[in-house]
Amino acid sequence: MGFSSSKSDHSLFTRFNAIETLFILIYVDDILVIGSSQLLMQSFIKHLSTNFALKDLEPLHYFL
Repeated sequence: MGFSSSKSDHSLFTRFNAIETLFILIYVDDILVIGSSQLLMQSFIKHLSTNFALKDLEPLHYFL
């Protein structure tokens, strides 16, 4: 899918192109999706849901 792993955090994956950026942070069974476009994030989550059972907890309000 074109992601690169971060050198500083092994659970962080990034994908950059000329107009969009997508960050995926994975911790055990939780996935945090951050991107430059709402449509980009939704399409990625939809792609994941075709292969895995997902529970979307909606927008994140706090992250430590």
